[in-house]
Amino acid sequence: MEIVKLGADYWREVLKWGLERNLINPIEQSFLEVAANFDKTYKTPSNRQAKRIFEIREKLYEEGLKKV
Repeated sequence: MEIVKLGADYWREVLKWGLERNLINPIEQSFLEVAANFDKTYKTPSNRQAKRIFEIREKLYEEGLKKV
């Protein structure tokens, strides 16, 4: 799974970047938190959640988030 491959630290940085710039809403934040905390919760995102997480990341790329 791509989310796990990128690592929780990566997703924590994506989440932080979006929050610092007020670019994500609370629902988007909750999706990114799933990706950012899988190493602590031991729960990987479902396929549906993963799809949404990547959509949110794409939105942040369009706002200036550096691509990996």
